[in-house]
Amino acid sequence: MMERMLTTQEAARRCHVTLSTFKRWIKAGKVACFKTAGGHYRVTEEAVTALLNSLEYQVLREQGKAAKTILLVSADRNLVRMLEIELQKKGCMVYAATNFVEASFLTGKYEIDVAVLNGILLERDGMGFIDVIKQDETRCGMKMIFITDIMKSKEELAKIEALGIETYQYTSFDQAALVEKIESIAVNNKGCGINREHGERVE
Repeated sequence: MMERMLTTQEAARRCHVTLSTFKRWIKAGKVACFKTAGGHYRVTEEAVTALLNSLEYQVLREQGKAAKTILLVSADRNLVRMLEIELQKKGCMVYAATNFVEASFLTGKYEIDVAVLNGILLERDGMGFIDVIKQDETRCGMKMIFITDIMKSKEELAKIEALGIETYQYTSFDQAALVEKIESIAVNNKGCGINREHGERVE
């Protein structure tokens, strides 16, 4: 059976890096690939797996050359689209989920640095999602931030923060500040030293 071939975009997502970074790796000979008749690069799943398991890839991640990965959990399509565009401009990989079932699947499949939780969704049915994250050691490095454009009392915010979730109240007039807040949390997140592939702590 022929091995599945990946486009450079698909391979970049697997490696949690931007497309331009992955293409630089190809040109530097960091990953095996070939060109199609149309001049496009293709990479085997085996080559990507080999790269992910290599010590060199771990060094690249530690040096910050791999993109930070953000998960947006919100049913507000306009907000998600705005955040997606602005965070991608800053070199972040962005995934989106409209509910916590999708969010649980994505956090299990990808190494997420920051999950951005919409206030209304979190209050309605997000507690189960938070429990899953806390109980799964391989997801312990993921930071969570609760965002809302509805004014909350200090007591309400304190209850959320007691769960280990940062909170941020924003308005339509300071969305740039919201983007900066998310990026700041992602950049400062050092993870928890767990190898997602094998579930082992990396010292």
